[in-house]
Amino acid sequence: MIAVGIDVGDINKGFHVALMNGELVRTFRVSLIYELIAVCKDADVIAIDAPCGWAIKKYSPTGKSRQAERDMKKFKNIQSFYTPTRTAALLNTKKYYNWMFNGEKLWNSLRTYFKDKNTILVETFPHGIACALQGRILNASNKRHDRSDLLKELGYRFDKKHSIDLVDSILCAHMCKLYLTKNYETYGNHDEGQIVLPVWKHNK
Repeated sequence: MIAVGIDVGDINKGFHVALMNGELVRTFRVSLIYELIAVCKDADVIAIDAPCGWAIKKYSPTGKSRQAERDMKKFKNIQSFYTPTRTAALLNTKKYYNWMFNGEKLWNSLRTYFKDKNTILVETFPHGIACALQGRILNASNKRHDRSDLLKELGYRFDKKHSIDLVDSILCAHMCKLYLTKNYETYGNHDEGQIVLPVWKHNK
């Protein structure tokens, strides 16, 4: 199985990518989408930390978030970034949503490239992955330490100098493995896009 995890930044930050082939994990930082596609062209599953769709008024009367994000908060108390309607994001003068627009371009490109292939594309969320695997809500301010320790517990070895973005990309790649073994739960609806997280660990 070849799995790819992608952490999405804005156009300046680019994409942090973890390519997992069996037990071998390689990490990359790429700026351009065509470079990223070259890395993951043979992937069986790709898990992306960026919204795969925008809020739709039918499901979100306020237009400020998707059902997936509200469901994570309601059922697991997982706080995430809120994805507004595309119109609201365009009207945001602070350019806060630039990374989401970069994610939109990525999703569109991957959907086009893999249209006639068997590669599975899923949206995920590293903070949610870590919380679910630990069975508790983690403090986001300790994310680099907590997520790095979690990956080590899962058997991954990587350079301590890895950025949090590369750590998150490895978590996303691990989510691919859980998806194929059906060890996952989904939040949200198909129209706005669903977020995939591990089955919540129930601590004794």
